Amino acid sequence: MIRELLNSFEHVPPDILKKKLKDILWEGTPDSKGLALTFDDGPDPEITPLVLDALDEAGARGTFFMIGEQVKRHPVTARMVVERGHLAGSHSMTHCTMFLMRRRDIEREIDDAQKAISDAVGMVPRWFRPPHGIFDFTSADIIRQKGLLLVLWTVLSGDYSDDPPEKIFRTVDPFIRPGTIMVFHDTARGGGLTLPGIIHEIHLRAGSNGLRFIGVDDLSVSGHLDEIDGDE
Repeated sequence: MIRELLNSFEHVPPDILKKKLKDILWEGTPDSKGLALTFDDGPDPEITPLVLDALDEAGARGTFFMIGEQVKRHPVTARMVVERGHLAGSHSMTHCTMFLMRRRDIEREIDDAQKAISDAVGMVPRWFRPPHGIFDFTSADIIRQKGLLLVLWTVLSGDYSDDPPEKIFRTVDPFIRPGTIMVFHDTARGGGLTLPGIIHEIHLRAGSNGLRFIGVDDLSVSGHLDEIDGDE
Protein backbone atom coordinates (compact mmCIF):
# COMPACT_ATOMS: atom_id res chain seq x y z
CA MET A 1 0.00 0.00 0.00
CA ILE A 2 2.73 2.49 1.04
CA ARG A 3 4.92 1.50 -1.91
CA GLU A 4 2.01 2.02 -4.31
CA LEU A 5 1.34 5.45 -2.78
CA LEU A 6 4.98 6.53 -3.16
CA ASN A 7 5.02 5.24 -6.72
CA SER A 8 1.87 7.26 -7.42
CA PHE A 9 3.51 10.48 -6.14
CA GLU A 10 6.52 9.83 -8.37
CA HIS A 11 4.34 9.78 -11.47
CA VAL A 12 1.37 12.01 -10.56
CA PRO A 13 1.61 15.44 -8.86
CA PRO A 14 -0.56 15.63 -5.73
CA ASP A 15 -3.73 17.71 -6.09
CA ILE A 16 -2.74 20.04 -3.25
CA LEU A 17 0.34 21.10 -5.24
CA LYS A 18 -1.77 21.86 -8.31
CA LYS A 19 -4.15 23.97 -6.22
CA LYS A 20 -1.33 25.97 -4.60
CA LEU A 21 0.61 26.59 -7.84
CA LYS A 22 -2.08 27.87 -10.16
CA ASP A 23 0.03 29.82 -12.68
CA ILE A 24 1.30 26.57 -14.14
CA LEU A 25 -0.16 24.37 -16.85
CA TRP A 26 -0.56 20.98 -15.21
CA GLU A 27 -3.24 19.79 -17.63
CA GLY A 28 -6.01 21.07 -19.85
CA THR A 29 -9.61 21.34 -18.77
CA PRO A 30 -12.00 18.41 -19.42
CA ASP A 31 -13.47 20.15 -22.47
CA SER A 32 -10.13 19.83 -24.30
CA LYS A 33 -10.40 18.07 -27.65
CA GLY A 34 -7.68 15.58 -26.82
CA LEU A 35 -4.59 14.87 -24.74
CA ALA A 36 -1.02 16.11 -25.10
CA LEU A 37 1.99 13.84 -25.48
CA THR A 38 5.15 15.72 -24.53
CA PHE A 39 8.76 14.68 -25.02
CA ASP A 40 11.71 15.93 -22.98
CA ASP A 41 15.52 16.01 -23.29
CA GLY A 42 15.88 15.82 -27.08
CA PRO A 43 16.39 16.20 -29.86
CA ASP A 44 18.08 12.84 -30.38
CA PRO A 45 19.12 12.01 -33.97
CA GLU A 46 18.17 8.35 -33.55
CA ILE A 47 15.08 8.38 -31.32
CA THR A 48 13.35 11.66 -32.22
CA PRO A 49 12.76 10.71 -35.90
CA LEU A 50 11.22 7.40 -34.77
CA VAL A 51 8.89 9.29 -32.45
CA LEU A 52 7.95 11.65 -35.28
CA ASP A 53 7.15 8.67 -37.51
CA ALA A 54 4.95 7.16 -34.78
CA LEU A 55 3.11 10.46 -34.35
CA ASP A 56 2.64 10.75 -38.12
CA GLU A 57 1.14 7.27 -38.24
CA ALA A 58 -1.28 8.31 -35.51
CA GLY A 59 -2.14 11.57 -37.29
CA ALA A 60 -0.98 13.23 -34.10
CA ARG A 61 0.76 16.38 -32.93
CA GLY A 62 3.26 16.35 -30.08
CA THR A 63 5.16 18.89 -27.98
CA PHE A 64 8.94 18.59 -27.66
CA PHE A 65 10.69 20.30 -24.75
CA MET A 66 14.22 20.60 -26.10
CA ILE A 67 17.53 21.09 -24.31
CA GLY A 68 19.49 23.94 -25.88
CA GLU A 69 22.78 22.02 -25.90
CA GLN A 70 21.11 19.12 -27.68
CA VAL A 71 19.63 21.48 -30.24
CA LYS A 72 23.07 22.94 -30.97
CA ARG A 73 24.43 19.43 -31.47
CA HIS A 74 21.52 18.29 -33.64
CA PRO A 75 19.92 21.35 -35.30
CA VAL A 76 18.65 19.36 -38.29
CA THR A 77 16.70 17.01 -36.00
CA ALA A 78 15.32 19.95 -34.04
CA ARG A 79 14.18 21.64 -37.23
CA MET A 80 12.57 18.40 -38.39
CA VAL A 81 10.27 18.47 -35.35
CA VAL A 82 8.78 21.84 -36.31
CA GLU A 83 8.78 21.18 -40.06
CA ARG A 84 6.64 18.11 -39.44
CA GLY A 85 4.03 20.16 -37.60
CA HIS A 86 4.97 19.68 -33.96
CA LEU A 87 5.49 22.19 -31.17
CA ALA A 88 8.92 23.15 -29.80
CA GLY A 89 9.25 24.13 -26.16
CA SER A 90 12.30 24.85 -24.01
CA HIS A 91 13.79 22.56 -21.38
CA SER A 92 16.68 24.92 -20.47
CA MET A 93 20.14 25.13 -22.00
CA THR A 94 22.06 22.53 -19.98
CA HIS A 95 19.33 20.61 -18.10
CA CYS A 96 20.55 21.83 -14.71
CA THR A 97 18.27 21.91 -11.68
CA MET A 98 16.98 25.46 -11.18
CA PHE A 99 16.21 25.15 -7.48
CA LEU A 100 18.10 27.85 -5.50
CA MET A 101 20.11 28.92 -8.56
CA ARG A 102 21.27 32.53 -8.78
CA ARG A 103 18.93 34.73 -10.73
CA ARG A 104 21.44 35.59 -13.44
CA ASP A 105 22.25 31.90 -13.95
CA ILE A 106 18.58 31.05 -14.38
CA GLU A 107 18.19 33.88 -16.88
CA ARG A 108 21.21 32.65 -18.83
CA GLU A 109 19.83 29.09 -18.92
CA ILE A 110 16.56 30.35 -20.35
CA ASP A 111 17.96 32.96 -22.73
CA ASP A 112 20.64 30.69 -24.18
CA ALA A 113 18.09 27.93 -24.78
CA GLN A 114 15.67 30.36 -26.41
CA LYS A 115 18.36 31.49 -28.83
CA ALA A 116 19.61 27.98 -29.61
CA ILE A 117 16.11 26.70 -30.32
CA SER A 118 14.93 29.72 -32.29
CA ASP A 119 18.12 29.71 -34.41
CA ALA A 120 17.55 26.05 -35.28
CA VAL A 121 13.78 25.86 -35.79
CA GLY A 122 12.85 29.41 -36.82
CA MET A 123 10.44 30.07 -33.96
CA VAL A 124 10.84 31.32 -30.40
CA PRO A 125 9.41 28.85 -27.84
CA ARG A 126 6.61 30.11 -25.62
CA TRP A 127 6.45 27.04 -23.37
CA PHE A 128 9.01 26.06 -20.74
CA ARG A 129 9.43 22.92 -18.67
CA PRO A 130 12.06 23.10 -15.91
CA PRO A 131 14.54 20.21 -15.80
CA HIS A 132 13.27 17.39 -13.58
CA GLY A 133 10.15 19.50 -13.01
CA ILE A 134 12.00 21.27 -10.18
CA PHE A 135 11.82 25.04 -9.68
CA ASP A 136 11.46 27.67 -6.98
CA PHE A 137 9.71 31.04 -6.72
CA THR A 138 12.65 32.85 -8.29
CA SER A 139 12.79 30.64 -11.38
CA ALA A 140 9.00 30.66 -11.73
CA ASP A 141 9.02 34.47 -11.57
CA ILE A 142 11.75 34.72 -14.23
CA ILE A 143 9.97 32.25 -16.51
CA ARG A 144 6.81 34.34 -16.34
CA GLN A 145 8.64 37.66 -16.79
CA LYS A 146 10.15 36.33 -20.00
CA GLY A 147 6.68 35.65 -21.36
CA LEU A 148 6.91 31.87 -21.08
CA LEU A 149 4.23 29.51 -19.79
CA LEU A 150 5.53 26.98 -17.28
CA VAL A 151 4.28 23.53 -18.27
CA LEU A 152 4.41 20.48 -16.00
CA TRP A 153 2.26 17.37 -16.35
CA THR A 154 -0.67 15.22 -15.39
CA VAL A 155 1.37 12.02 -15.43
CA LEU A 156 5.06 11.19 -15.76
CA SER A 157 5.40 7.97 -17.74
CA GLY A 158 8.60 6.71 -16.10
CA ASP A 159 10.07 5.72 -19.47
CA TYR A 160 13.50 6.67 -18.09
CA SER A 161 13.39 3.60 -15.82
CA ASP A 162 14.16 -0.01 -16.60
CA ASP A 163 10.46 -0.85 -16.55
CA PRO A 164 9.16 -2.80 -19.56
CA PRO A 165 6.89 -0.98 -22.06
CA GLU A 166 3.84 -2.83 -20.69
CA LYS A 167 4.35 -1.30 -17.25
CA ILE A 168 4.91 2.18 -18.69
CA PHE A 169 1.65 1.86 -20.60
CA ARG A 170 -0.14 0.74 -17.43
CA THR A 171 1.16 3.87 -15.68
CA VAL A 172 -0.34 6.25 -18.23
CA ASP A 173 -3.42 4.23 -19.23
CA PRO A 174 -5.72 5.62 -16.46
CA PHE A 175 -4.95 9.13 -17.71
CA ILE A 176 -5.98 8.67 -21.34
CA ARG A 177 -8.65 11.34 -21.10
CA PRO A 178 -9.30 14.92 -22.32
CA GLY A 179 -6.77 17.48 -21.13
CA THR A 180 -4.06 15.11 -19.91
CA ILE A 181 -0.41 16.06 -20.35
CA MET A 182 1.88 12.99 -20.48
CA VAL A 183 5.67 13.12 -20.26
CA PHE A 184 8.01 10.89 -22.25
CA HIS A 185 11.66 11.26 -23.25
CA ASP A 186 12.76 11.04 -26.89
CA THR A 187 16.28 9.86 -26.04
CA ALA A 188 18.16 6.57 -25.85
CA ARG A 189 18.19 6.84 -22.03
CA GLY A 190 14.50 7.67 -22.00
CA GLY A 191 11.85 5.81 -23.94
CA GLY A 192 14.41 4.72 -26.51
CA LEU A 193 13.48 2.26 -29.21
CA THR A 194 10.37 1.11 -27.32
CA LEU A 195 8.78 4.58 -27.36
CA PRO A 196 7.10 4.31 -30.81
CA GLY A 197 5.32 1.14 -29.69
CA ILE A 198 4.09 2.82 -26.52
CA ILE A 199 2.78 5.74 -28.57
CA HIS A 200 0.96 3.28 -30.81
CA GLU A 201 -0.74 1.59 -27.86
CA ILE A 202 -1.82 4.91 -26.37
CA HIS A 203 -3.15 5.98 -29.75
CA LEU A 204 -5.27 2.83 -30.02
CA ARG A 205 -6.75 3.36 -26.56
CA ALA A 206 -7.29 7.09 -27.12
CA GLY A 207 -8.92 6.46 -30.49
CA SER A 208 -11.38 4.02 -28.97
CA ASN A 209 -12.40 6.85 -26.62
CA GLY A 210 -12.72 9.36 -29.44
CA LEU A 211 -9.59 11.28 -28.41
CA ARG A 212 -6.68 12.57 -30.45
CA PHE A 213 -3.18 13.81 -29.64
CA ILE A 214 -2.80 17.59 -29.65
CA GLY A 215 -0.11 20.13 -28.77
CA VAL A 216 -0.14 21.82 -25.38
CA ASP A 217 -1.14 25.01 -27.21
CA ASP A 218 -4.38 23.31 -28.30
CA LEU A 219 -5.48 22.35 -24.79
CA SER A 220 -8.41 24.21 -23.28
CA VAL A 221 -7.18 25.96 -20.12
CA SER A 222 -8.62 27.86 -17.21
CA GLY A 223 -9.12 31.63 -17.27
CA HIS A 224 -5.95 32.73 -15.48
CA LEU A 225 -3.82 30.59 -17.80
CA ASP A 226 -5.57 32.13 -20.81
CA GLU A 227 -4.32 35.48 -19.56
CA ILE A 228 -0.76 34.19 -19.09
CA ASP A 229 -0.69 32.52 -22.48
CA GLY A 230 -1.94 35.71 -24.07
CA ASP A 231 0.87 37.85 -22.63
CA GLU A 232 3.34 39.18 -25.16
